[in-house]
Amino acid sequence: MIQSMIGNRNTADIFCLPHCDMLEENSLSVNGWDQLADAVRILQPFHSATLYMESDFAELQNILIELDFL
Repeated sequence: MIQSMIGNRNTADIFCLPHCDMLEENSLSVNGWDQLADAVRILQPFHSATLYMESDFAELQNILIELDFL
């Protein structure tokens, strides 16, 4: 969901611009967008490991290896 929002950043900014008086502090600043990008970067390994463990490789030894990696 965060990746989708980052991909639609321009659209979100265009939508929020005319409503900035109503949104006040609830819109994202440049720093907020940077924090979202950092969150995606930090969470990506967890996402990949989760998808990997949903496959046929979900044995205890493989799970332990993934946990060590994370």
